[in-house]
Amino acid sequence: PRPATVSQGTICWPGGQDLPAGDSNCRRRLASWLLDASQPPTLLLPGQESVRGIRFPVWRNEHGERVAADCPGARESQVEVWPLPLDPW
Repeated sequence: PRPATVSQGTICWPGGQDLPAGDSNCRRRLASWLLDASQPPTLLLPGQESVRGIRFPVWRNEHGERVAADCPGARESQVEVWPLPLDPW
């Protein structure tokens, strides 16, 4: 039998955690087993892109276009990229 601390949940890929509907960082929703309702982020491997892992800041204007951080009206958002070893897929 399944332990009481294990439950089924939904996570978003590539980040590994549940995100609100419509979030651009949720490329795919997947069923997953959770331990104590915990949703740990995707594990990083040695040589991952940077100390930020798979999350990078980008700045966008009012039209959603990517702009420089010092542009008037630029708003910061976070983008999750594929883990480096999975990028070729």
